[in-house]
Amino acid sequence: MLSADQAGDIEITADGNISNILNLLISSFEERVDGIMAALRVMSNTQEVLSGDWLKIKPLLMIFNESYEGLAMYIEANGDYYTVQRDWTGLNLSDRGYFSILQSGHEVSGYRVMSRSTGKRSIVFGFQ
Repeated sequence: MLSADQAGDIEITADGNISNILNLLISSFEERVDGIMAALRVMSNTQEVLSGDWLKIKPLLMIFNESYEGLAMYIEANGDYYTVQRDWTGLNLSDRGYFSILQSGHEVSGYRVMSRSTGKRSIVFGFQ
């Protein structure tokens, strides 16, 4: 059996470990976001993406999707979009809050949405 002093020490240690674990998770998430944005920047400057031709873009996004499942989509200037899973979706994203941000040339990193196609909460990363 532990004394009150010993039990208090264990709680402090456990709290310290929880704090360390949370800091590690946050750091890991931030690194993953940085990786996503770096990959998107590189892809956006390829001839395939600059061509605007989905048949040329899709193979790149398929590779990207292997590491970042569900994140691969290509949005046209009018808001119509393609995904690796569905090709042309027949849906339009121009009324989404992040769309005007992208249209103005700014990055979107972590914009929260409810997916219309899956009904799941999603986070948007991208730039024009």
